[in-house]
Amino acid sequence: MKRRNPINKNSIPFLLLALIHLLLLFPLMKRKRGKETWILLLSNMGFAYFFEYFVLNILGAYTYKPRIFKKRAIDNMFGTFFSQGLFIPLAATFISVFQKDWKWKVLVSFFYYFIEKLFLRLKVYKENWWRPIFTFIFINGYFFLSDGFLTRLKTRKSWVLKVACFFSVEVFHIILMFQLAVRKKIRFGLGRFHPLKEHFLISPLYSLGLTFISVFAAKSGKVLWLLRLLIPTAIDIVLIKIKILKIKRKDYRELFLVHSLIEALSRYFHFLIHK
Repeated sequence: MKRRNPINKNSIPFLLLALIHLLLLFPLMKRKRGKETWILLLSNMGFAYFFEYFVLNILGAYTYKPRIFKKRAIDNMFGTFFSQGLFIPLAATFISVFQKDWKWKVLVSFFYYFIEKLFLRLKVYKENWWRPIFTFIFINGYFFLSDGFLTRLKTRKSWVLKVACFFSVEVFHIILMFQLAVRKKIRFGLGRFHPLKEHFLISPLYSLGLTFISVFAAKSGKVLWLLRLLIPTAIDIVLIKIKILKIKRKDYRELFLVHSLIEALSRYFHFLIHK
């Protein structure tokens, strides 16, 4: 996939905002209950990606324009990784971990409201039917959701641990699948041609489905490791046969490597979270 110069007038606002948010990592890294913090962060990323799939991928609420990739669909999705994979989850985790009150939540929500206004003015972001006030409302609710999830994570409720494990693995699966799409190794679609818009409608569902299977089977013994790898492989074969999945034979080893990594991560997070 051809890229533009990563440092340009459109990407600079995203990169500066990323730098600001990365500063939040330092106080988070100093927390004694580090495992809890990182699980919450990954869970918040998972919640955000799940929300973004419906609002952006399906409903086309807005478009990101960092202009790092020449393909608009890839560039748009890359902007999603900035917003939903870094900015908002980091802020939510910081607010929840340090037990900031409702005033902080409202203040930070206003910060994102004005950032969105600025990005619109700079033309690095375009709204279709979405409005900045929606951002303020949903982010504020998202901060309270993060608080509630952390509270239940501390009580180690069974369903919360399972959700945390699912979202933690899902984040890695989505990122790994995205890099395959960027490098033109894989395409999902219906019909003879597989446009990127269709790919980004189907690929997240593929990730969610395989993550669910992998996490559900993670507690089984090592003897079933090969069997658990055969399940996604069998699904791939079916999708290739019905022409929903397009991948060259020489590139399939990379997809199989993704399955292997997700299998290992599922077992790792299962034992880490349930420990």
